[in-house]
Amino acid sequence: MSYQTNFLIALLGTEMVEIPMVIILIRYIFRIKRLRVLDILEASFLASFVTLPYLWFVLPEYLDPEYGIYIGEIIVFIFEALLYYYILRPKLFTAFTISFVANVASYLAGIYLFSLII
Repeated sequence: MSYQTNFLIALLGTEMVEIPMVIILIRYIFRIKRLRVLDILEASFLASFVTLPYLWFVLPEYLDPEYGIYIGEIIVFIFEALLYYYILRPKLFTAFTISFVANVASYLAGIYLFSLII
């Protein structure tokens, strides 16, 4: 399978994991009721849709292959947390927690998904 096909699978998988995770975290864990589900969905989709191409196509050119994925994931986690903070306006700690949990969930799901494909 080509690298681009793997990327599209990863993007779809990431969106399928992170969007529901962010909605659940905001609505049921942090109980932020002032946000519409559509706004949460849009912010979550945008966060992954914007950051994943950088993680797959840009950052690998500049990061050490041995540790690059971990450094890249940290960069993505921070950027997505800031996006959640500026778009949805939760507390800063909440934005970072949401980003961390969603990214860990999608990373682990991605490892599992690709283990099934390979």
